[in-house]
Amino acid sequence: MTKEELITRIKKLLALSDSSNPNEAAIALSRAQKLMQQYHIEMSELDDSVISERIIETVRGMKNIKHISQIGHILTKVLGVEFIYHTNQYGTVEKVNMIGPKDSLESCEYIFVILTRSVMAAKKLYSEKIYCHIIDYILGAPKLRESLSQNKRTKESLDHFEKCKDFSFNDPYGFQGLKAIVDSLCILDPQFNYVFNKLKRELPESFMFGYFKAVYEKVAEFVQDDETKEAIEKFKAGNHQDLKIRRTKTRRIHADAYNDGCEQGEKVKLMNAVNGQGGVRKLLK
Repeated sequence: MTKEELITRIKKLLALSDSSNPNEAAIALSRAQKLMQQYHIEMSELDDSVISERIIETVRGMKNIKHISQIGHILTKVLGVEFIYHTNQYGTVEKVNMIGPKDSLESCEYIFVILTRSVMAAKKLYSEKIYCHIIDYILGAPKLRESLSQNKRTKESLDHFEKCKDFSFNDPYGFQGLKAIVDSLCILDPQFNYVFNKLKRELPESFMFGYFKAVYEKVAEFVQDDETKEAIEKFKAGNHQDLKIRRTKTRRIHADAYNDGCEQGEKVKLMNAVNGQGGVRKLLK
């Protein structure tokens, strides 16, 4: 007897276990359980509806594969679901497939939206002051500052920023003045332009790395049970056979930006699962 035939037979026995005849129901259930034990058949193999999937369209401003996959990693720990990311020719995420226990997907989608919004807000908050963060970083790096100060105009500007650093962060007029000077330096000093654009890429990534690290640490550690893992893998094998594994590049981590991200990430709060669903898994405090 093949495994498929065994599964069909067990399903019929389980159907009989709902019989109004107590003796017939008990015998059918007993036989089904014995067959499952004897041939190592799991419940996930008997009910095709246990594992399902949902598709979420990504929103503008939140299509970065690294950030989306970080959210997916957190939700895998929280709800035991897995994610498939659909990217376009430019490498940005257009939509996401969530795969997992059917009764967890509603909660997962809800939390995915909440986390997406919080990530977008954190990125916006940091990016709005990126000029200040870069100058602050340069002023706090003696060797880098010394190297850039070989250009007389750049040295004068950095000395000026050192004196008025605080109000540049908090005063909008001071910030606009700082931005104008920095833009001018990028045009006049090639070395400063190189450093500025390098930090403009790296600092936000370090910030987001710290942000996700803090959110992740707030998640209670739940281990996905082996039965659910196996069921999800079977679902993926049957419905998504042409998956491609994509590795994201890692960048240098800058401590100050990382710590700023951790501080923002610690402020994130998630509510309990929608309608109390998601099994007995708890979310963030």
